[in-house]
Amino acid sequence: MEELPDKLSANAAYQNAMRGGNADKARIELDAALKQAIVDMLSDHADLFKAYTDDQAFRSWLSEAMFNATYRPGDQRRSS
Repeated sequence: MEELPDKLSANAAYQNAMRGGNADKARIELDAALKQAIVDMLSDHADLFKAYTDDQAFRSWLSEAMFNATYRPGDQRRSS
């Protein structure tokens, strides 16, 4: 799970939303990127996938934690 912040920060749509400085749009893009990252990690982290899909409180907590760890308004990083 420690790789999640890097995966999320590298997401192009999330980067664009951060550059725009719109926290609401960035949160939407983060949630989409987080969902995809969790699916991508399914084979190695089935327990994380189950918790994310089955437990709304965990999903909300994880989203909030990842947003707080990665949101940088006006971030100028470029996607590759």
